Amino acid sequence: MRIIWRRSVTLLALCVVALYLILRGYLPDNPGQDASVDPSLFICHTTGPAIGNAIPADASFQHIHSEQGMADVMIEPGRVGWASVTIRLLGDELKLLAAQTVTLTLAPPKRGGKPVTRPALLDAAGQWHVDGIELTEPGNWTVTVDANLRSNVHLELTGPIVIDPR
Repeated sequence: MRIIWRRSVTLLALCVVALYLILRGYLPDNPGQDASVDPSLFICHTTGPAIGNAIPADASFQHIHSEQGMADVMIEPGRVGWASVTIRLLGDELKLLAAQTVTLTLAPPKRGGKPVTRPALLDAAGQWHVDGIELTEPGNWTVTVDANLRSNVHLELTGPIVIDPR
């Protein structure tokens, strides 16, 4: 039993040291940061670099992924009312994924609620935008990003996103 305990403690200590070294090398504004690493490539579910910059405090953010690709979805503001959505599609090695068209669908938390589906518009930075989305109730909405990447290649990503009350 003591051998197992010692091995567990040793493994935990090695994991802590490895995590420290990884974070020391990659966190923004860190004196030990490697200047060649772009901190915006590191994605966080709550706060931190995403969609090119830090997530605003009043935004709702979700990272959705599959084997074919990933999407960062930010709804601003992330509360009941009118909002705008920004979508960043990512492929291997967190590089922007080129798409011909992107469609956003937001389904409200309650059954029977009517989903909102809108086409997204591409900006010069390679991000997709949908403005004028009405979020009618708080709760766990379902967001679906539907992208046509190239001829006969389709990417559909679905995940939850939290919408706060007013």
